[in-house]
Amino acid sequence: MSNLLRIGMLFAAVALVGCSGGDKEKDGGGKTDVKVDGGPGLPDGFIGYPCEDEGQSCNAHDPCAIDPICKRDATGALVCIPSSMQQCDDGLDCTDDVCKGMGLCENVPKAGYCALPVLVGGSDAGPGTTEIRCFQTKQPDPNDTCQICDPETDPTKWSPANGGACDDNNACTKEDYCQDGVCKGVNYASQCADNFGCTDDLCDGKGGCLGNQLRSDWCLINGACYKDQESHPNGSCNICDVSTSQSAWTPISNTCMIDSKCFNAQAKHPTGDCAICDPAKSTSAWTTTSNGCLINNTCYKTGDKDSIQCSECDPTKSVTAWTPLSGLCKIDGQCYKQGDKHTGGCAECDTAASTTSWTVVGSYCLISSVCKNPQDKDSTGCNECDPTKDKYNWSTVANTCFISGKCFQQGDKNTAATCAECDTAVSTTSWTVKTNECFIGGTCYTSGTANTGACATCAPATDKYNWTPSTGKCLIVDKCYSDGDKDGTGCLQCSSSADPTGWSPVSGASVTNYDFESGGSTGWSIVNTDASVGWVVSTKRPASGSYSLYYGDPTTGNFSGSGANSGTATMPAVTLAAGKKAGMTFMLYMDTEGSTYYDVLKVYVGSTQVWEKDVTTTVTMKTWMPISIDLSAYAGQSVTIKFEFDTVDSVANTTEGVHIDDITIYHNC
Repeated sequence: MSNLLRIGMLFAAVALVGCSGGDKEKDGGGKTDVKVDGGPGLPDGFIGYPCEDEGQSCNAHDPCAIDPICKRDATGALVCIPSSMQQCDDGLDCTDDVCKGMGLCENVPKAGYCALPVLVGGSDAGPGTTEIRCFQTKQPDPNDTCQICDPETDPTKWSPANGGACDDNNACTKEDYCQDGVCKGVNYASQCADNFGCTDDLCDGKGGCLGNQLRSDWCLINGACYKDQESHPNGSCNICDVSTSQSAWTPISNTCMIDSKCFNAQAKHPTGDCAICDPAKSTSAWTTTSNGCLINNTCYKTGDKDSIQCSECDPTKSVTAWTPLSGLCKIDGQCYKQGDKHTGGCAECDTAASTTSWTVVGSYCLISSVCKNPQDKDSTGCNECDPTKDKYNWSTVANTCFISGKCFQQGDKNTAATCAECDTAVSTTSWTVKTNECFIGGTCYTSGTANTGACATCAPATDKYNWTPSTGKCLIVDKCYSDGDKDGTGCLQCSSSADPTGWSPVSGASVTNYDFESGGSTGWSIVNTDASVGWVVSTKRPASGSYSLYYGDPTTGNFSGSGANSGTATMPAVTLAAGKKAGMTFMLYMDTEGSTYYDVLKVYVGSTQVWEKDVTTTVTMKTWMPISIDLSAYAGQSVTIKFEFDTVDSVANTTEGVHIDDITIYHNC
């Protein structure tokens, strides 16, 4: 915008008040002119100056006069009368309005003031209009607090401010301030980011986070983003359908998911018309028809023979298996005729008894395809061939126990613990403990024996194989506590009635629990680098209930994946009470490498690490144990807590992995 304000040729008639009738004034020619009434045609009270040359230009003695002409007034006197008067009033109280002549105006802001442009009425419907308004020194632009009135710099132009609070309209910055006319803040968006492209990372503008809001037209499933109506990446019969769920796949109606492929209703098997997709009967398997047989996932026509010509496809008898030809046995991939003998001589093909296995003849046993005579023993001596009991499997020898791969006779004692013996009346596969003793951790204890700190005792009537907690005691990480004893934070205490093996929150504390008993991880953010292994809610090994958070592959029971892998599991944000203590506990089970450098488990609050696996002080492998972390340093903040596991390499990843359960966050104590 030009620095000249309201400068232009604005023509309007205004009253020009002159001197009284008796005043005298020298004109440019040295003559004395007497001011007289100009007469009609001009504003009321207009006073004109006498002139001599009628019809000619004359001197009106006023810079606001435009095109003055010498004319006669009502009395017949020649008077210098302008055709119009220049209007220089800009309507602002803070400017001095001056006519410069030649139709020009000057509007100069007064001392300590600025005349500056302001955008008025802007909205989504239109850009609004710009008006010139008055501002005093240091007064900010109502639309931009980092632009101020500075008359010494330029009274007609906004000047940049340095210092002072402002709002940059970015919720993920804090401590906003003006610098060279621009509002700047400290950006902390990364602290609130979950690195998902389908969520909006919400900040409170004060350094805190408000969570990560999933956009309405997206799904977040197993740590990956999918657009509404997007199909499952492996081609399965599932889509992201936000109207049904934003955290789980929605099955496509009227389809079948078979052999990792999606088929529409009535689609034929790829090898023939012996089977179709019939969702009314099954959405996960082929439905056979009468047009042949589906054997080993291949279609065969009626009458087709197998590779050894021992059986055929006969839909009237079976549509899913070969039907043996009359008088033949198909055993171990070979075809035999009626009466053909086993190489050991103890069995033969007997189609009346079986067309798919050997039939034992006489008082013999056929065990693992080997013929055995009566009373033949296995390598342990605990099992024998007894045709009267079972001709095809070993029978347990009377009065013996088979325990941990060894055979023991009735009454034999455990050499390492004399309280346990072989008692076939109770069990033939495990040690039987004497009535008034306990067998705990491979050691015998008499009834009433107390463990370390008297936290638990041997109580055979209750449990012969585990310690029975003592009344009013807690045994926490091999240390004994009495009811009411508190941990270092003062927020947790021993409560034997609530949990005799872990800490319990004190009365009045605010508590958030995650036990995964819903069977899912709703609200959590799961990110895994390997599609086949990572964080998942599983039933494999819960600390309590039926579910836990597991890092691994529930199908294989390990975390080997396709190589080195890692993953994070981030729980929803929780706001901790200000000025109070806070902390978290969880149950941990690890079956990984014990090294500090490999198979690393860490816990973060935001981007700050607050705990790490250390097998020398905190973690015992292959056992559930409680972990406690002090969060008091984050009181008054909205925090997100993240579990991170990283194999680092692809070596020794065939053990079970990591389980986390019974997470408790406590504060306001």
